[in-house]
Order: sequence, then structure tokens, then C-alpha cells
Amino acid sequence: IIYRDINPTPANTREAERAGADIIVATGFDEGGTLPGNVLGTFSIVPMIADAVVNVPILAAGGIVDKRTARAAQALGAEGVFAGSVFISTEESRVPQSIKEKIVAANGLDLNLFRTLPDFYRSLPGKLTSKLVAMDKAGASKEEIGGAMGGLRGLRLGMLEGNTDEGYISLGTGIGGITAITSVAEVVEQLTA
Repeated sequence: IIYRDINPTPANTREAERAGADIIVATGFDEGGTLPGNVLGTFSIVPMIADAVVNVPILAAGGIVDKRTARAAQALGAEGVFAGSVFISTEESRVPQSIKEKIVAANGLDLNLFRTLPDFYRSLPGKLTSKLVAMDKAGASKEEIGGAMGGLRGLRLGMLEGNTDEGYISLGTGIGGITAITSVAEVVEQLTA
């Protein structure tokens, strides 16, 4: 059983361990996709969660894209990584070549952050993303922004169809470490080196 709380805390980690979790994922705000409401970076949350368990291995999630970040996560108490964004730009990924090239060309400073349901999302720039950021800055509710995102339809349009006018491209802050479109095998080799 892999337990991954979107808002990991020492308390819910200990509860998951008592309930029989085999692996616990420490998810930091550096991740892509639906972001935690607790705005703690991966390298703050990993040691906190690692210190909360007794006998369960911890995986680090958020911003881990290469040998350096994987080693840093291990130095902080993780026994492995739970990676996502780094696999989106692989040769085997169904993502369009144009999106893969945008990922390789971008870094974490290029990402736009906005409030939505349940808490936050971030995306590479695009027409829809600009609209969502503007709505957030204008004080729109998370529910209104969530409705404008189009849910998973917006994610599908942006990431799988490359349509950033009507969709968004959600990624973690570590994308600056993705410097080429490589194979999954090469990514795994980097993360486990």
C-alpha cells in the first residue's frame, strides 16, 4: 500500500504507518499537478515526514528530475523518489513533441501559479493559464477558477493535445533540470545513479 497524502503531516504519516502503509510519499509544493495546500517545499517536507515514521520507507515527490535532486532527497531521509514531470518529456510519453520541447526549454521561473480547487495549480504559459492567473489576481473564488480550468478536460487539451489556448500544462518546479527529450530508461538511470 502506497500512501500519498496531498498535504502530508507527521500526524497523518504516523496514522498511515499504523494502518499498514508499506510506503509513504512525502509530497512537497514543488510537485506538478494538484498542489498541496501546505506550501512547504519538498526539501522541507521530506525530513519532517522521514522523522515521523518508524519502519516505513519514504519516497520524495516534487521537483525531482535528475541525479542531483534524487541524491538530495535521499540525503534528507527519502529511500526513493516518486517522480512525474520528468517522465512527461520522455520519448515514450504520449505528450506531443511541441509540449516536450516547451518543457525542455523552460525552467521553474516560467511556471504560472494560481489558486483553484482544492488549493493551487501551476502551468507553463498559455492563453488559458493567463486567464486563470488574471482571475486569481482579480480575486475570483477558487470555485470560479476551477470552473474556468475545465477540470481534467483542460489538462487533456493542454498536455495531450498541445492546445494551450483552451488547456494547461501542469508541471513541477524542477523542470529546469530536464535538458533533453530522453528515454524512460535514461530517466530511471539518472534517478537511481
